[in-house]
Amino acid sequence: MKLLQVLLALFACTFLPLYAADLSDLSYTTTGGKVTITACNTAATGELVILNTIEGNPVTSIGTFAFKDCSSLTSITIPDGVNSIGLGVFHDCSSLTTITIPDSVTIIGDWAFYNCTNLTSITIPDGVKSIGLGVFHDCTSLTKITIPDSVTSIGEQAFGDCSSLTNITIPDGVTSIGLGVFGGCISLTNITISDGVTSIGDWAFYNCTNLASIMIPDGVTSIGLGVFHDCTSLTNITISDGVISIGDYTFDNCSSLTSITIPDSVTSIGDWAFYNCTKLTNITIPDSVTSLGLGLFHDCTSLTSITIPDGVTSIENDAFFQCSSLTSITIPDSVTSIGERAFGYCTSLTSIIFQGAAPTVGINAFSDVADGAEAMVTIEVQASFGVSGENWNNLTVRSSAAPPQSLEVQLAQMTAERDAAIAERDALPTQASYDTAIAERDARFTEDQIHAMSADSTIGMNDEGNVEMKINFFESADLVTFAPFTVTPESVSVVDGNIWLEFTPRDAAFFRFSLR
Repeated sequence: MKLLQVLLALFACTFLPLYAADLSDLSYTTTGGKVTITACNTAATGELVILNTIEGNPVTSIGTFAFKDCSSLTSITIPDGVNSIGLGVFHDCSSLTTITIPDSVTIIGDWAFYNCTNLTSITIPDGVKSIGLGVFHDCTSLTKITIPDSVTSIGEQAFGDCSSLTNITIPDGVTSIGLGVFGGCISLTNITISDGVTSIGDWAFYNCTNLASIMIPDGVTSIGLGVFHDCTSLTNITISDGVISIGDYTFDNCSSLTSITIPDSVTSIGDWAFYNCTKLTNITIPDSVTSLGLGLFHDCTSLTSITIPDGVTSIENDAFFQCSSLTSITIPDSVTSIGERAFGYCTSLTSIIFQGAAPTVGINAFSDVADGAEAMVTIEVQASFGVSGENWNNLTVRSSAAPPQSLEVQLAQMTAERDAAIAERDALPTQASYDTAIAERDARFTEDQIHAMSADSTIGMNDEGNVEMKINFFESADLVTFAPFTVTPESVSVVDGNIWLEFTPRDAAFFRFSLR
């Protein structure tokens, strides 16, 4: 019996917390009748319920790093009346699985839940207006979070490395997504960005390896540095017409991206923006872009075609390096420089069509292209490339009388010619417009006046063999009823080869004339 009692005691000790959290573990200050929790004993374990009042005074705030390193606490209940959670309050509470935040809280400080690696879900109260810097960074077990509509800002790295988070919705009040907000959220498959967002900061979705598609709302004007870097499952993205700039490394290593449409509003695309997009087969660059940056399409090994717009003046180093499926490309006459290794190791590239004079070319710009690759140039600019049939920067020069044109250019020309013909046709007088003009004339003039205006002979040879011109003049005092007006020979003279008519009107204030 005594042995049984000992065993039961040992069994109970096994499952009871070694140090249960209670009020005695808390440190606090009281100012103006309000209590602020300032610290907690790091040895505290299990569940902790913070009372509404301490010594008769309401608890209204939890101070900076109050529960930092309380790595054995599993659950914390924050009482009603608390309105702010300070900087790093639950920093490194690695055993914390649940926390209750009351509706009274309006402020959650930076890094508040940093490295709470066992926190699975959390509800942010409706009164919270901002989610600070790194608030949930490294909450690796967090699978679900609802951001209330009251939130207007989300700080940098707020959800960084939340590797279990699968979906999230950005509320309408948020206008910007800051640096690395969702970086390293490797389980994130769906995100809805509200129409209120106008900017997406650097590395915002870095290494979101399960994100397959995303839509950039119309209000966004810039996509920052490395925003979708290492989003290896991203196959589809819609960029709105309002976007002006795409930053460096934006789609770097998006190895599942097959195609993308860049709107005409874009004026700049950063360096290495599409580096290692190995499944990208084609892309259209808008005319507003003037430079193709460093390593822009480096290692885009599936890229088979690309149209370089007429506005581009430079192709920078490594821009198309190792685009091994690219067979032909047209360089517009606006391009004045091609950088080092720009088309290096484009092993299938056989034809480079130059529409203008030879640009300045960097070292190895066309190294290791296909054997026999040719530079197609016009006779007019051939001299700038050298003798036809000879080598120019590892390309054989071939000249032609007319510049070769891409199918896109030919189609554009044919479309323009068609539209011009239609416009010319539509501008011609119709029978209906002629009939209307005749009806208006018949309503305004008498039969005698119409006859005078339609005289059979207005210009020709008279009996003496001189050229004779007939001009019909009509006068009116009311712009309605016009009567024939006689111009005397004395009224006509020739000055510097020009015919001058000089006469003094009688009672008329308005004149019309016709030459038939």
